[in-house]
Amino acid sequence: MPRPAVALRPNSRPTAAHEVDQALLDATVAQLNQTYIRQGLDTAQRLVKVLVDAFWQGSLARALRSRDRHATFLALRSRDDLQVAYPTLIRMLRVVALVDRLEASGTTSRAEGRELSYSHVAELLRLKDDTLAPGLAATALSARWSVRALRLAVDEANGVVVQQVSPLRHLHKGLLQSTNAVHRALGHVETLSGHPDHQAEAAEVMLQLDALMAACKELRGELADRWTAD
Repeated sequence: MPRPAVALRPNSRPTAAHEVDQALLDATVAQLNQTYIRQGLDTAQRLVKVLVDAFWQGSLARALRSRDRHATFLALRSRDDLQVAYPTLIRMLRVVALVDRLEASGTTSRAEGRELSYSHVAELLRLKDDTLAPGLAATALSARWSVRALRLAVDEANGVVVQQVSPLRHLHKGLLQSTNAVHRALGHVETLSGHPDHQAEAAEVMLQLDALMAACKELRGELADRWTAD
């Protein structure tokens, strides 16, 4: 039973480009996530059905047994006209099998709209102990983990020592990106100022530059005072 579409709330008033309509943002994210999750899994499930029906009489369990790989299925690797990579097909078989397992255990439910994306399930495949998959899947759903957050959790479960990036390193990276963006813009000032839409956007760009300069000046002063005191 497909999940009903999330209706975007129409704005009760025009929203300026520099204002965030939180309700609209939340509804848009929900709809994007819903579409992304279903399309990725639907594609995988349709392709897997084609494969298991063609080579294993509809048995996904047989398809997953490497010793039972159909010779014609293996021949797909040499087909230049196949638009889906062979390793991708193998991964899809494993992802769909795990989706079925999570659904059967009640961890996920398509009917109730409790689903992980294809990318989330693919991360769970990396678990050394696959019995941990339902628990991590349930946590990912309840906490609304991103793929990156789930990847870190899988790494931790696998005993991988994750190097935590310091807040200062995050700041440095962000400042570097902003500095590079400004430097690139300086190389295209004539193009930027001559764009047909520049009049409509110029005021907002100037406001953002002023805000950035003021914030950077304030932050630099705060950090300089603290580091000098230390």
